Amino acid sequence: MINTNTRELKAAKKLGYDIKKQVNQCHKLLELDLDGVFRRMLLLKKKKYAALTINLDTEAEKKELKGLDIVRRDWADIAKKEGTKIVDLILDPQLEREELVAAIRDSLALLRARIEAGEVKQEDYEILKQLKRDPEQYGDVKSQPHVSVALRLNSTGRFRMKRDDIVKYIICEDGTANSAIQRAYHSSELDANPALKIDIQYYLANQLHPVISRLCEPIEEADPATIAQALGLDPQQFKRSGHSNQHAHVVEETFDNCEPFKIVCPHAECGFENEITSLVRTEKGQWRLSIESCQKCARSLSFSPDYITKAFEEQLDAFEKLYNAAKYKCDVCETEGEDLKPMGDGTILCPNLDCNDGTMRRMYTPAQLYRQQRFFRQMVDRDGAKTRLTAAQNGCITASSLQTLIDDMFRMLP
Repeated sequence: MINTNTRELKAAKKLGYDIKKQVNQCHKLLELDLDGVFRRMLLLKKKKYAALTINLDTEAEKKELKGLDIVRRDWADIAKKEGTKIVDLILDPQLEREELVAAIRDSLALLRARIEAGEVKQEDYEILKQLKRDPEQYGDVKSQPHVSVALRLNSTGRFRMKRDDIVKYIICEDGTANSAIQRAYHSSELDANPALKIDIQYYLANQLHPVISRLCEPIEEADPATIAQALGLDPQQFKRSGHSNQHAHVVEETFDNCEPFKIVCPHAECGFENEITSLVRTEKGQWRLSIESCQKCARSLSFSPDYITKAFEEQLDAFEKLYNAAKYKCDVCETEGEDLKPMGDGTILCPNLDCNDGTMRRMYTPAQLYRQQRFFRQMVDRDGAKTRLTAAQNGCITASSLQTLIDDMFRMLP
């Protein structure tokens, strides 16, 4: 991408074509072309952006979104709708910097007022999560709100929630001191029980604030503390160090769609397949290493010294084999192939003669393998845990007898 430093479309196109001409004079195997022009662009991270694009032929403008939280289903509609409004403000070419920041604050303050007045629809608070197995097959139910909701719904006999179903739930105030993820309820439960109230503070702090903060990350005047204040939250609670902000973003971006570490309970009468996604987890209100005990029968997983490390190593090897054996797919016509010969610049052209300039790409990419390995790394990185976990969570690590085992697993990583 090139910043043309001009707001005139004609001048921007001229600069683009001039660069294209000069580059193509030097290179014959690979030709540069003008793909598009952006009037406004919000660039967050690689493959995460919002832009106002201009059609080079008609000069019509179109909004383009890629990889943002507001296009994902695991955020409540209240966060996605407000996020869409904020993106529209950021992309508005008529707004100068100060006007933009003021408009963002006003929009958030207005939403807070609407929430307090009860003007937001109940369905806008629903969070959607897909079941990856039948709800009865999960072990650690308390930390997975969609599973506990599905089990309660199935127990009524009016629902049959199963694998691949989408569960909708709302975080409520139910009179208990339980954590938010243990206060998830279905809309039908909310309608039937007047004592349940939507937990407004949860949605302000854990749905709206993170979504809006990430969208406004490049805007210094709209930092997390300022956004918190506009939402009626305590801004002091959201003044984080640059390191912690960066870490939180990297975890969310890097580990989406990664496979968990799977370890089968070694006790024959159980045999439950545990899915490990973090270094520690909570069990009956106490933190413990995730590999210490089975999520179903609560018995030890370290059946023998090498039982867990062998499973860990086998899965790491399986990911590398998956990458090495990966087929290629055309990014235009979706033709698949293998053992294809690249050109001098490394590009593999689609072998389908009817395809329009498609490029063959690995179906399991180097980036996917790298993300998967990093995901496994954060599950066994004791040093890294010191900066991103709480004192209680770190305490359970140092008190565990499996520290050496964790370190052995860490050393297996490339």
